Amino acid sequence: LGVGSLAPQVAVTSSVYCNRAAQDDNVRAFAALLRAGKLPGLRKMSVGGYVNLIRGGSAIEDEAARELGEAFTHQERGVGACAVCLPKLEELEFDVDVIRAEEEEETVTPMASLFRGVAAGRGGLPSLHTLRFCGSRLMGESTICALSECIRKGKFPQLRNLDLSVVLRLTQKGMHALTVALCTPHVKSLRSLILDKSGTGSNPAARTAETVLMGQLAVAFSLGHLRGLEEFSFEGHLLPESLSALCVGLESGELRCLRSLKIPTVPLGEDEGTSALCKALTAEKMPALRYLKLRCGCDKGLKKLVKAWEDAEPPPVERLDLSGSSFGDQGAVALASLAEIGRLPLLWDVRLDHSWSVESSVKALLRAA
Repeated sequence: LGVGSLAPQVAVTSSVYCNRAAQDDNVRAFAALLRAGKLPGLRKMSVGGYVNLIRGGSAIEDEAARELGEAFTHQERGVGACAVCLPKLEELEFDVDVIRAEEEEETVTPMASLFRGVAAGRGGLPSLHTLRFCGSRLMGESTICALSECIRKGKFPQLRNLDLSVVLRLTQKGMHALTVALCTPHVKSLRSLILDKSGTGSNPAARTAETVLMGQLAVAFSLGHLRGLEEFSFEGHLLPESLSALCVGLESGELRCLRSLKIPTVPLGEDEGTSALCKALTAEKMPALRYLKLRCGCDKGLKKLVKAWEDAEPPPVERLDLSGSSFGDQGAVALASLAEIGRLPLLWDVRLDHSWSVESSVKALLRAA
């Protein structure tokens, strides 16, 4: 590749594995190939590996990460220059264990440096439809802000899938940056959004801060630029008042294309959050919803959902996943009653793994329903 280059019609998938520290020279060399247009047919790129580093280490450090980011959106100056360096790149995946995304002593992480490089480039990634993060470490404020800047600047105009399955350390500043990005017209193409939030402290200040953060996300849902969203998945514990704040967005009526909703780590009970979610889960607010994954923490939570669906027309759910729920006979009987009265005519798949703290007669009732 130092002599020639691959033809644009050659589709390339690149997996960059970093198995030890001091990978910077290799990353810089690869970034130079991208900037020189040696891989114009690059379709998919993942940066991962099997890294055995001390806590706080990173296989790719700040400067090399920034050079790699700048290469993604590099555009030559002058007449006749190609519009973008990587016109066909469709998927990007980053391992936060390899390119660290959580702040320790410094305020900017290597992952943040990478996306600052992307934001600084003159071009964009016009074909990118999937951006995915994986790994066991957290994603901190500086990374969230840098990624949000890229979205806000329209660097990914065709982005359909944003998978933030890594645990997000959502601060006020980071959530504000993400919300601002999700409130821009550049997210109109987004179809799938996956978020995972770190835990919240039990003190009043932490509880209030979490509620404010979820309220900001609700604003993004309510504004209308995400009305094409088809899948929303939220991992991480939420306090009842925080769930209630988030449901302002879910209940806004701007998510009418939503087909899949997963909130599996927020136990439903007899609280304000459950009541707010029940108001959002109606055919009027979510007429396209087909897959619903929830976790009921007790009989009262499940009975409240059933009662809401008896009073108002439920969405046309085909698959109901209650895996990991904890309910007994009363909740199971209430669930079976929905089928008996025909409130969920399209339902064909119900998952109740680890939920069987009910009598055998009630199990038979469920199976019959």
